[in-house]
Amino acid sequence: MYSLPKRYTNNIPQLLFLGQIALAFIGFAAGAELERQVIQGYFRSIVSIISGLVIAVLAIGIAAFTLIQDMIPFMVSLPQREILAVAMLGATIMIARSPSSALAIIKELRAHGPFTHKVLGATVLMDAVVIIIFAISVSVADVLIEGEAFNIGLFIFVVFEILLDIGLGILVGLFLRLIMALPFLLIQGTLILLLGLSVFFLSAELHNLHLFGLPIGLFSEPLLICLIAGFYVTNYSRMASDFRHILEEMSPGIFLLFFTLVGIELQIDTLGQVWQIVLLLFVVRLVAIFVGCFVGTTIARERSPGNSLLGFGFITQAGVSVGLAKEVAVEFSVWGTELATLSIGVIVLNQIVGPPILKWVINRVGESHTRAEKPEFDGVRDAVIFGVEGQSVKLAQQLENHEWNVMLVTLDKEILANTMVESPRVELMPEITDTALRNLNMDRVESVVLMLSDEENLAICELIYEKFGVENVIVRL
Repeated sequence: MYSLPKRYTNNIPQLLFLGQIALAFIGFAAGAELERQVIQGYFRSIVSIISGLVIAVLAIGIAAFTLIQDMIPFMVSLPQREILAVAMLGATIMIARSPSSALAIIKELRAHGPFTHKVLGATVLMDAVVIIIFAISVSVADVLIEGEAFNIGLFIFVVFEILLDIGLGILVGLFLRLIMALPFLLIQGTLILLLGLSVFFLSAELHNLHLFGLPIGLFSEPLLICLIAGFYVTNYSRMASDFRHILEEMSPGIFLLFFTLVGIELQIDTLGQVWQIVLLLFVVRLVAIFVGCFVGTTIARERSPGNSLLGFGFITQAGVSVGLAKEVAVEFSVWGTELATLSIGVIVLNQIVGPPILKWVINRVGESHTRAEKPEFDGVRDAVIFGVEGQSVKLAQQLENHEWNVMLVTLDKEILANTMVESPRVELMPEITDTALRNLNMDRVESVVLMLSDEENLAICELIYEKFGVENVIVRL
């Protein structure tokens, strides 16, 4: 039997509970981003990509840390077992992504398509995978540090702990559902944070319960519990949108607190000594990502045009990555803070470089759907009304009375043939394409009114937004 340092201790004890609240919030937010609809459509490809990324980043990351151990000050004097533990934990942190950054860019670009769906699905699912791998890595690192042999019994116990965490996560998710049924956002937000803090308290208390001579909470991972809870509420309740809305409202304040605490604990002198190592690890991670994407797409037997650029979609890091680094600092008192500082340096670099590259690659593969530039006003107010009926004709005549240049458009030849209206003029658009819209001089129009079916209205709306940038679009549902 071996003993472990007390978990969740900190150099700043009075701020410990604030860090735990922030970490729990990160877990809830990561789980809330795991939508089944995003994952299901490309599940085989996503699983293959994740498998390739995990294998490549772990293998190349561990090898890199081991090979450059003499260049990292805090690793120089460590025994070989601890060097392996450091390498394994450092490589595990490199696996994590940033779903929030990816989602923000995808929403900004209104991106959709095979490339975008694979990047988004793999990114959000990776958080769940990396937290599980992190829980295993911490337990293996503890065994290496204590010098014990890692036997099959201990591995089974780790699996039991992960299953226990999943069960506890579902239980916490049920509590979240009860909280979401309460009135007032302030009450809901406060109780969510207190529930997250209680998860860390429960995890610590489980150390007092033993099974087969081992503390039940020995390998318990509070982040995994919170992630499962967030996933449960998002996918197995009617409160998904409300839950995500509360998290979005709370996230600026919580992340400000979280990164302030991270900054307090960051050892700038250590980072100054290893900035060259930070750049080297950044390059190593980038290479590992491209190798992993190649392996994953090869396993999936995919030949999509954007596969060669897929690696650019997985550079960003934030949130969970920093949370894992902070947990390493808390868990391993001898060298944990130094490793966390080194990892956060790499994370910051990835977060600076990653988002603009992701935006570039989505545009490069042609899956962005941003708004076109607004046409310049030519001095004449032009309006196009899609749909010819009594209401649209009266609207057109009212606009003409106010000195608008109005055109009615129909998709039906019979309606055009039977129309007796002399003014305004009626045009036929045989199909919904950007070419057909351009033939209607849509690039000079200030306002569009859509009075067709919902499907036709949506199709025209998307083309107007992406190709012509018309500012005023009114739709009758």
